[in-house]
Amino acid sequence: MDVLLQNIQLSTKKGDYGSLRKMIDESTEDVFGKHPEYVGVLLENLELDKYTAAWCHILSRACGGKVKSQTYMDQVEVFFAGMAADQVRGVCADRFGIVSKKYTEMCRETKSPGRGIPHLLHGIQKIRKTPADLTPLHPDYVCLCLLQKQYNQAKDLLERTILNVEPKQTGVLPVHMMLYYYYGGMVYIGLKDFKRATEMLETCLCAPSSCLTAITLEAFKKYVLCSLIETGKMPLNLPKHCPSQVVKVIRRYSQVYMDFAGLFKKKDSTQEELNEFLEAHKEGFKADKNYGLAKQAVVSHLRIVVGRVEAVFSALPLAELAKKLKMPVAETEKCLLTMIRNNVTTARIDRTTQMVHFTAPPLASYTREIIDELEKLKRLTETIKQENHNVKCSKEYIIKEMNKDPAMKEYFSSQKTKKVSRL
Repeated sequence: MDVLLQNIQLSTKKGDYGSLRKMIDESTEDVFGKHPEYVGVLLENLELDKYTAAWCHILSRACGGKVKSQTYMDQVEVFFAGMAADQVRGVCADRFGIVSKKYTEMCRETKSPGRGIPHLLHGIQKIRKTPADLTPLHPDYVCLCLLQKQYNQAKDLLERTILNVEPKQTGVLPVHMMLYYYYGGMVYIGLKDFKRATEMLETCLCAPSSCLTAITLEAFKKYVLCSLIETGKMPLNLPKHCPSQVVKVIRRYSQVYMDFAGLFKKKDSTQEELNEFLEAHKEGFKADKNYGLAKQAVVSHLRIVVGRVEAVFSALPLAELAKKLKMPVAETEKCLLTMIRNNVTTARIDRTTQMVHFTAPPLASYTREIIDELEKLKRLTETIKQENHNVKCSKEYIIKEMNKDPAMKEYFSSQKTKKVSRL
């Protein structure tokens, strides 16, 4: 053990992190499984700020051993708090993701997701260079927030637009991207923000992939239901940048959901038909844990139909509305009153004349939406300008531009020759 410690210190001092990784892997093979206490001994003798890379490798190797959950979680929390980010980025980033995943699994197993939330957030803030960077800790953090039902805390992170995905620097993989947006979609479902949930799930579907994965399939099922809840229909086609391997087969494995969406396409579909379909496939929806979402989609269908009527008529007899909805008058009135209470519609019922009056939403609501969209466009413009500036100032771009100009190329070649001749 003393020899291993000396070699770790020597390799770190030289900055030879490749040898450090190989040495720890070879020296600790099967050791941590038989003697898990050696993990603590090694870490106690290595200063975290100086030997962050060694800590990361040791903790990743300890994952497969019989290490105690509480002990391992304590060690990882110390690691997140005091690690030197420059020894993780581009050095042992892949092992960093392994440590984070194991820590998250232990938080779930011990039923203490709340414990891991602040530590993972601290780790994210340390490892990323900018708030626009995606790290392996992102999906783990959102997952624990979901388990703890701290949706708003996860939302603070999800509202940051991801622009940088650097596998070599942060160790992030396509699966991390898929899970981040999948969990993000579930957070917005919990917040009843189905528009944003649809956007997150769509991004999950568009993550790089060479085949259909379980994550993508589950995301697509929720994507269909969220689209139905938000707009009453699902998009005819997935985005063009969605992997072709996914587009070709995904509908085949979610036929029930496609049939359910097909009922929404029919203009003469009734609440009774939708409820009958839902009841017939109840077990399947429950197995996917999407039964609640499917029920909300049925309720939203009524809102969509009322919205179509509202767009055409300013006032309509209650009996006529019931006829269009293919529902009894009493049930139509009850559903409409529920929608009014929940601010789903601006309609009002005149009981003396049995007329339903549709009024336009307040102008303020439209103004707020326009302002929000303009703010998003402003932030996007600033980001594009900054990225354009970063590219123009990069060494690679400058060299490329210089090589395009023969005069500049000749000038720098002559300067290089003069320098060599002086030597």
